Amino acid sequence: MHSSPPPAELPVWDLTPIYSDLDDPLLQEDLQWLQSHYPAFSSHFQGKLATRLGDALQEWEAFSERLNRICFYLHLRNATGQELKW
Repeated sequence: MHSSPPPAELPVWDLTPIYSDLDDPLLQEDLQWLQSHYPAFSSHFQGKLATRLGDALQEWEAFSERLNRICFYLHLRNATGQELKW
């Protein structure tokens, strides 16, 4: 079994270019945007990909950018031993 390194040995990264903290309004805005836009994505393009593939890919890219930013931030925060309590 592999144990985690002591906190003094964990890397320290400046995550503020992504989000300033867990209470950063941009993090909340990104989460709300994903929750409000994602459910409509499938119905918006269902049966229309042949004519609207470019639009679908652009919209998917917007989802991907926000979701990746959130995932990277939370993963790096966790990897440095910072709590994830909201």
